[in-house]
Amino acid sequence: AVGALYLWCFPNLMLNVYPWGLSVNQVEPLGPGRCRVRYLRFTVGDQEPSAGAGGNLDQVEQEDQDVVQAVQRRMASAGRIPGRYSPEFEAGVHRFHRLLTGSLESCTQGRHGA
Repeated sequence: AVGALYLWCFPNLMLNVYPWGLSVNQVEPLGPGRCRVRYLRFTVGDQEPSAGAGGNLDQVEQEDQDVVQAVQRRMASAGRIPGRYSPEFEAGVHRFHRLLTGSLESCTQGRHGA
């Protein structure tokens, strides 16, 4: 049985479907190197998140934020050597950047092509 369904809607929306309802995560850019994630929760009837997938959603969301903030701090450290993407560890980031670049190119071509 599937415990949850996770959908990513490019560029900044995640929909997490659980047996008890829906969790929506929206990433809102605030500036270079800064963003805010808005968490919304919609439950079916009077159901509340319980054990299993999405059971302790508040804790999981906080843990996710802690990991992202730690990675961002390390990315800005003097010890980091910028370079190519790591195929083993950064496939998702690479895919996102390719989608974003393609989207921006389409917008630019549309403006100049008219």
